[in-house]
Amino acid sequence: MAHYRFPVFFEARDLTDSEKEKIQKYFKIRRKSGGGECGPVEKVDDDTYKILFLEQEDQERVLGPKTHVIRLTSDQHLKIKTKQYAMNEIKIKQVSQNQQDTPGKDEEKVLVMETYLTQYLQDSPKARRDLDQCLSSLCRSFRILPEEGKVVVKRGAAHSGLPQAKWETQVDNVCFQLKQRYRCYFEVDPARVKTLQENPFMCSENLCTYKELREDLAVVVGEHDAIEKMIQRLDALQVKPQIHRDCGIPLMQFTLVEEEFGKKIKVSSPHIKITMQGRGRPVFEGPEAEVEAACTTLQELVKKIQQRILQLPAPLLAFLTSSGAMETYQTRFQQSLRSPVMLEVGPDLVLSSLTTEALEEAAAALERDLTVETVVLERAETESPGMVTLKEVLSQALQQANHGTMKVQLSYGKPSKADYRMLVQIVGNRKEVDRLKDILLDHKINQTNIHYSLNLPNAVVADHLHRVLELLGVQHSDLQLIPTKSPSPCLHFAGPRQLVQEFYVTLTSTLQSLVCKEYSMEGPGVLQYFNGEGKNNIALLELSHKVLILLSDEEKQSGTGSQPTSPISISNLTMMGKTGPTPAPIPSLPTKVTGGSSSTAPGGSFLTGKKIKLEVVLGHLEDQQVDVLVAPMVKANLLSLKIGQALAKTGGDQLKRNFSQSIRFQKNVEPGDIFQVEGTSTLGCQKIIFVECLPWNATSGSSEKALRCGMRQALSLCEQCALNSVAFPLIGPGVVLKTPVKEAVSILTSEIGLFGLSGLTGSLSNIRIVIHPDYPDSKAVCRDVYGGLNLHRRDGKGQAVFGSLTSDLEEVTLTVGGIQLYLVRGDITNETTDAIVNTTDFNNFDSAVCKSILSVAGPKVKKALKSAQVNRGKIFTSQPGKFPCKAIMHVCGENDPELVQDLTRDILLHCESKGYQSVAIPAICAAAGVDPCIVADAIFSGIVAAVSSCSFQHLVTVRLVLFSMPVFQQFQAAADAMFWTPIRLKTTTPLRASTAPAQTTQPGSLYPDLSSLLPSSLIPAVPPSATFIILGTSVQDVSSVCAGLQQAYTSHCSQQTLAPEELAGLSHAELQDLVGRVNSLGVQLEPSGPGSGAGVVVRGLNEGVNEVMYVMQGALRRQVVERDQRELFNNVVWCIMGQRGDWERFPKEANQKLEKGVTGGVMDAHGCCWNVDLRRKQATAVGSGYVTLVKRLQNLPDFKVPLYWDSLVPGEALQVIPLIPLCAEFERVKADFRTCMRTILKIERVQNVHLRRAFDVQRQQLEDKNGAPVGAGEKMLYHGTTTQACQSIMKTGFNRGFAGQNATVYGLGTYFAVSASYSAKPVYSRPEADGTQCMFVARVLAGFYTLGKSLMRVPPPVSPQQPDIRFDSLVDNQQNPSMFVVFHDSQAYPDYLITFK
Repeated sequence: MAHYRFPVFFEARDLTDSEKEKIQKYFKIRRKSGGGECGPVEKVDDDTYKILFLEQEDQERVLGPKTHVIRLTSDQHLKIKTKQYAMNEIKIKQVSQNQQDTPGKDEEKVLVMETYLTQYLQDSPKARRDLDQCLSSLCRSFRILPEEGKVVVKRGAAHSGLPQAKWETQVDNVCFQLKQRYRCYFEVDPARVKTLQENPFMCSENLCTYKELREDLAVVVGEHDAIEKMIQRLDALQVKPQIHRDCGIPLMQFTLVEEEFGKKIKVSSPHIKITMQGRGRPVFEGPEAEVEAACTTLQELVKKIQQRILQLPAPLLAFLTSSGAMETYQTRFQQSLRSPVMLEVGPDLVLSSLTTEALEEAAAALERDLTVETVVLERAETESPGMVTLKEVLSQALQQANHGTMKVQLSYGKPSKADYRMLVQIVGNRKEVDRLKDILLDHKINQTNIHYSLNLPNAVVADHLHRVLELLGVQHSDLQLIPTKSPSPCLHFAGPRQLVQEFYVTLTSTLQSLVCKEYSMEGPGVLQYFNGEGKNNIALLELSHKVLILLSDEEKQSGTGSQPTSPISISNLTMMGKTGPTPAPIPSLPTKVTGGSSSTAPGGSFLTGKKIKLEVVLGHLEDQQVDVLVAPMVKANLLSLKIGQALAKTGGDQLKRNFSQSIRFQKNVEPGDIFQVEGTSTLGCQKIIFVECLPWNATSGSSEKALRCGMRQALSLCEQCALNSVAFPLIGPGVVLKTPVKEAVSILTSEIGLFGLSGLTGSLSNIRIVIHPDYPDSKAVCRDVYGGLNLHRRDGKGQAVFGSLTSDLEEVTLTVGGIQLYLVRGDITNETTDAIVNTTDFNNFDSAVCKSILSVAGPKVKKALKSAQVNRGKIFTSQPGKFPCKAIMHVCGENDPELVQDLTRDILLHCESKGYQSVAIPAICAAAGVDPCIVADAIFSGIVAAVSSCSFQHLVTVRLVLFSMPVFQQFQAAADAMFWTPIRLKTTTPLRASTAPAQTTQPGSLYPDLSSLLPSSLIPAVPPSATFIILGTSVQDVSSVCAGLQQAYTSHCSQQTLAPEELAGLSHAELQDLVGRVNSLGVQLEPSGPGSGAGVVVRGLNEGVNEVMYVMQGALRRQVVERDQRELFNNVVWCIMGQRGDWERFPKEANQKLEKGVTGGVMDAHGCCWNVDLRRKQATAVGSGYVTLVKRLQNLPDFKVPLYWDSLVPGEALQVIPLIPLCAEFERVKADFRTCMRTILKIERVQNVHLRRAFDVQRQQLEDKNGAPVGAGEKMLYHGTTTQACQSIMKTGFNRGFAGQNATVYGLGTYFAVSASYSAKPVYSRPEADGTQCMFVARVLAGFYTLGKSLMRVPPPVSPQQPDIRFDSLVDNQQNPSMFVVFHDSQAYPDYLITFK
């Protein structure tokens, strides 16, 4: 930048880079600052900056006005004072050693300084002394060259040993000290220079003043402090009165004259400071005379401003204000016109400038660029389907035009409230306005549709309009058709004018040639056939004879015709359309097709062997693992609803591509239409069916019709595609469709119910309803859906339409024999029933249920439970402690389903005997690894057994409390399966009103009487029929089609006769189930003749007849297998050792497999799978590899071997089996013996067939005599004896003839102790010489007992009124017995012999 040579200095504080750039731009504009080409702003000192100009003339013009006001922002201005010279600090420059004026290479150092400073060092004695003193120690001599601004320092010999660089550094330090001490002050203000000249006293002896040729420059040099004092005195002499003046000139006017005003006051008012205050008006600050002169000058210039008023429409004025166009035009005019033009909007647009030419050019540009247009759209044009597209096109064009800056605005309005027309106003840039106007005019001319209406002959044509049009060969592309039936059949159609008129003429003439005939056909399964396989025959007949075949029963089932095919409002069509002439009626066509409910019998999917399962779950549709997902949409947009958005998020880009490919082939997706999209791996489904929906409209009902039609088609499509499972959301509730929840639930459940009644046969086996958890009160919605589906589970005859119904509800209520049974998901510790049931093994109290109950009940209950001695299958009742109930019943199910069933029965009977009204029961054994389904069946069977054997007067509520949701769901499914089907009870008391009557047979007949199974309703007075309506253009074709339909049905029918002996193999339930399903198979059952020995004729569709025969053969084969399994199960027992060391019996099927030598995949009673090694008698669990023992027991003809016995040796009635120490059986016997504090030497199991047979007989007698809950009262007790007596007892049992050897305090019978420590006393278990003792662990049948007395030979009678009924045993303490006495030798069995010491 060496070519910029002419500096201007000014003072400012901390300028930013942007402020420097604005100052540079200001000085470049000659009309503003007087300057010209210049360099960047550079900082010289703390508050001093300079700018260099290329030309000296530019420098002089800038220095003319001493003050410049620069606009930095809209509300910030910078006022600076310019000077030609600055108060520079001393600049020290090291001169290179190779300069020409350096006499010695290492002897001199030349310092270049300001010439005024070197002159001051020369002239001031004090300054010269200071310099001499500072350099005396560093140099031999120095000389000052004032004219050149240099000081030459010569190095002395005394410093020759000092390195050159270090010496130069010291000399530089001296220069730095001079820089800090002295200062050159430049004064360029003529007034202040004059003051310095007139007052020489202001400069002390330490200051020197130097004058230049220019009279307006003086330089003062001296110490810093002295300079500052001089400046303060100079400022004090220069102070003049300052005033502020607002001239009242608006900023807009000031901007117009600002350039010329600045030039004028540059000379006349150089000390004026201009600021913007208030409402943007300039305020002058400075000496009074200069301010007055500046105000006068400004007012004179403002008078020269000229104005031009443009009367523009109000929309254009609003556009200029809101769009930012005013600022754009002002900037444009300032850059392109010689004189600036300002714009101001009021009632009109006001243009202001200093020249007429600028005003004219600006006005012409505005009038040329801006315009406003208004296009009127008539009502028919606004209500046409193309109006939505028009607005979209206009919106896109508007966005494109306004990209970057706003150029055009568009608005819609109405002339008045009563006027249905629409006003479209376009305002802005003329080019863009014209482009939008062309789009509107094109819509008015080419895109507007017209509407017509045409009366149809009848409702059949309206329902099947599109098929009728196809039959007649009438083209209707690019037309929108809406057939209606109310109040009379009519067709509304809309489209381009020419197409509408041509369509009207063609349709009117072709309807005259239409021929119709109603044809009915009778026979079992006729409707099912033509709804299924017969559809192909219908299609072939339609194709070959060019007719339209309509099955009227389909119309009756649906209750409505075809759904509307266009979203055009019917009310608007009626108002706007034209009705053409009514065509003549067709003679053979019925005037009305009546609808009604279908008489189709309940079906379900019988061919698959099971009915459709219904599920209601809380969750998200995209998380369901099913074959098909059904989802709603609006306007064929995947993302129109939240369900679609969730599916798109999970399905990803693949789903979006599949959707786009599928929708591409759908020309017009109308409300109620469906289309299928291939599923994705992330969604886990095969297909997604989308249903086109409408927002809720309760008045017209179109939204409900569309939803029903879509759901019906979705279910039918699942059947046609052989899909197994489908998931529906609750369609409707939401911000878009706005369907009330109650209506949505009703539509969903009723359509599923109608689908079940339709009798369709296929692979669909599961329908799942998914309730979104974010619905308000989603659980209540779940209950409503569950209740609605429950109403449709059976038809009017009570026959099951669907299979099971399960839900995520946390409580289900059932009624069983007068008792309210509640399935509750929750924590049993929250229950407040009269009684609580705790499940425990009486050893480990840390299981989930037991631990929770005992933590609430407290330590006393836990202590009582630990000390309890409870026999297998018995209930231990304790006090409730702190639990809010009356009693706690503790039971152990031992993972045995039969035991769980018996315990459940006894719990309910015990509650009734105690007068309890309610009881809470957990899932007994479900937490111990037993399949919850097996536990549920056992508990429900126990409840059924209880209500069958007792008429409950007190107990009214049973709550099954289930903590886990999976367990809850399996209990719910088990309850659904048990209590929705007939239950076979042990007594004749029916459990439910719908329970089937018991099977009866005629005396002397070996076969069942079929009269109860084949009621007259199965052979209706009016045979099943299907009615067709056939439309064609020829009478001959229609007649040929009727014959073809009859032939097609007849060729697919047959009949078979079931002989009585074949029916005898079926149970009553199987026969009843078969009868209940015949309608869905399309067959009819009827007796082959009179009397109880007659067979059954099955006639109807081939597939149905074959299926009935297949079911019959399968049932016979199954009964043969079950009979074989049952007979084997009674003779041979295969057992497996459970994890607790107990022997458990394999189920019948597994028992048969093992007996046949099949060892792989054997399933036990808990559902565990095993591989069995018969040689080693071991079983290995599949998966875990756990190994356990198996054994085979052979029952005797009159005796069932106990499971814990070893196999019997043929011919030996007595076997004594030593138990292996540490085995589970040994440890169990040992555990009860520990109270003796003795050492067990051995434990032997006694296996005496004769004694055990007698004991079992005695037990059955006591159970029959006493009934529940006491029964036989079997207990495990102890009997001490001598070694000599052991063999006798093991062979012949306990003999009461030996009574009295030890004691007869409580009667003359056989004594047994509750505690082993009592029987271990030497008086009872007499020690041998080596100290060994013997004791029996005996099974004792205590039954009903009472307090014993000495010399009693038999127990006393229970009551004087019944002297023949006696107690079964005697005890020492009736409340807490420790001793039992029995008087029948078969009442006790010696189970184990313990030898101890």
